[in-house]
Amino acid sequence: MRNPTYINFEGITNGFRIYTDDGAVWNNFSADTMNLGWGDMFDEHIGIRHFSADGEGSDTAGFTFLERYNDGLPPYFNDIAFKITIGPFDNSAEGTTICLDSAMFGYGGYWLWAYNDGIDIYKPPWNGPYFFTISNKITYSGQLFYTDPVPPTISQEPIRNVTIEMWDNDLITDQLLDVTVTENDGSFAFGPVDNTDDGGLSGQDVYFRIYAANDATTVREEYDGDIHKIETPEQPDLPSGVYDTTIIADATASGPFFIADAALVAQDYWINVTGMYAPLIQIISNNEAYGTYYDPDSIYIHILNISDNPDTYDKDVIMHEYGHFLEGNYQFFDDWDPGPHGWFSISTPEIAATEGFATFFSDAVRNDSFYHDLYNNFADTDSYNAENGQDLFNSQINGSANDYGIKYEGAVCCLLWDIYDYPDDDYSTYQVPPAPWPNAYNPDGTGDALYMGAYDIFDVLLNRFIDGHRPHDIIEFWRAWFQSPSKGHGQEMLDIYYEHGICRLGDANEDGVVNVGDVTYLMNFVFKDGPSPVPMEIGDTNSDGSINIGDPVYLINFIFKSGTPLCPN
Repeated sequence: MRNPTYINFEGITNGFRIYTDDGAVWNNFSADTMNLGWGDMFDEHIGIRHFSADGEGSDTAGFTFLERYNDGLPPYFNDIAFKITIGPFDNSAEGTTICLDSAMFGYGGYWLWAYNDGIDIYKPPWNGPYFFTISNKITYSGQLFYTDPVPPTISQEPIRNVTIEMWDNDLITDQLLDVTVTENDGSFAFGPVDNTDDGGLSGQDVYFRIYAANDATTVREEYDGDIHKIETPEQPDLPSGVYDTTIIADATASGPFFIADAALVAQDYWINVTGMYAPLIQIISNNEAYGTYYDPDSIYIHILNISDNPDTYDKDVIMHEYGHFLEGNYQFFDDWDPGPHGWFSISTPEIAATEGFATFFSDAVRNDSFYHDLYNNFADTDSYNAENGQDLFNSQINGSANDYGIKYEGAVCCLLWDIYDYPDDDYSTYQVPPAPWPNAYNPDGTGDALYMGAYDIFDVLLNRFIDGHRPHDIIEFWRAWFQSPSKGHGQEMLDIYYEHGICRLGDANEDGVVNVGDVTYLMNFVFKDGPSPVPMEIGDTNSDGSINIGDPVYLINFIFKSGTPLCPN
C-alpha cells in the first residue's frame, strides 16, 4: 500500500478480489494485515470482511481503518500492508491461473481513502488485475564454484560437468528428487519437481549433493570408496516456486573438485588433439604417506593431500599423472619406476621417456613451458622450464638438464617441447655467467626450428609401431617419426636431438649405435644402390649437405682413428 501524496489520510478502505477464468479450485481463502503499527495510525480497525471463501466464483476481502485522535496514514507511506492466502491446490489446478483484482463495495469499485474529516475522497490508482499461474512445483537453478587457494590470488572457478542431485530430507529415507550435470560455466537447472511432502501437508525439505565426478574422472576417498561430495544445508518446507542460488565450496571442500576439473581439462585437450576418447580414470585424494603417483596395476591416480606437498591444488602435477594414465592406457612410453625420480636423475631410456612425456603433456595442455611443483603449503615452488631445461627452486637456478641425453627425463621433456613449440628458440649459446652452458650444441646454426604442435607427436605415439609395439623410448620415437609416411624435418629433428644430448647422426642402419655396420650401410647406399638412410640427413656425417664417399670415410675416421666426434656427448 502506497500513499503517494503529502497529506495524511484519516480513513482508508481497500478491497481485493480473487477469481479464476480457467477452472482453478482451492479450498481455503484468508486475508490479514501485516504488523505495521496500525494502532498508532488509526483508532478503529473495522476489520476484514470476507465473501465467498470457497473458490467458487470469486473470493473478496475488505480492509477498513478509521482515525479519531491519531494522525492516520502518513504521507509517502510505502509498505506491504496485507496478506492474502489461498490454497492448497490439488494436482488438477497445475498450470491454471488465478487473478488478483481491486474490489470495492462502494460506487465504482474504487478503493476509497478520505481526508479532511472524511469530506474529501481520494481514489488510489490500481494497476491490476494481476495474473498468477498455479504450480505445486519447485524449479531450481544456479551455479556451482570451487575455491582455488593457490597464490597469488584466491579465486572461485566453475565446477564443470559434475553430477549434482536434489534431495528431500525425510525422517526415514531421503528421497532423490532430481539429478543433472553442470554446464561449462557451473550452471545447473532442476525441475519442475513435485513439491508435495508429508502427505501433502508441507513442501519438500530440499538440499543438494554435489559429486566430484565428471566425464574424465571420479575422485574417491579410497580404493572403491565413496565419491567425494559436498552437501548443502537443508531448506525445510520449501514453498513452491522458482529459485536461483549460487553455491561456493570453500577451500576445505574444494580439493576434489579442483582435481576433477584438472583431469577434465587434460581429457578435453587429448580428445581435441587426437580425436580419441580417453576413458574414465579413478583418482584417490587423501593424506596417505605414499605420495602422488599413477598405479598402472589398479589404474588409479593417487594425489597426496598434505600441507607440505599440496598436490591436490597443483594442476601441473595432476596433469602430469594424467599423462601417465594415457601412457598406460595406450601403451606408449609405459615403463614405470615405483621409486623416486627427478629432473636430473639418471634412469633408463624407457623411464626417462615415461616421465619426460608426462611432464611435457602437462606443459602442452597448459601451453606453458614452466612446470611447477608446489611445496610447504604453497610457500615453495620447484619449477622446470622445458624451454631451456632449467630447474628453479623459488626462482633460484639449480642447473639445466637440457642436454643430458636419453636417460634423463628433463632432456626428454625439453626435446618433445622443442618439437611442439614455437620455432627459433634454440639455447645452444645460452650462458649463465661466468661460464657457458655445458655441452649445448647445434651444428648448422638452425637450432629448434620446428613448431609442430601436439598432433604429430601424439600421432606417432598412437599409430606407429616399432617391432610390434608403440614407442617405448625417445629413440624408438625417432624411428617411428620417420616411418613411411615420414613426418619429415630430418635436419630440424637432428638439431633438436643434438641440442638435448642425443646423437642420431651416423646411425645409418638405425640399430641405436654408430659402428662399422653404419659404414657398410652407407657404402652400399653410395655404390650399390642400397636402401637410403632414414632420414637422409642421418647419413650426412660430415655435414656437407649430401651423402657421398666422404661420409663413410668420416665414420671410419671417427670409429677407428678417434676422428672428430659426431656429437658433443
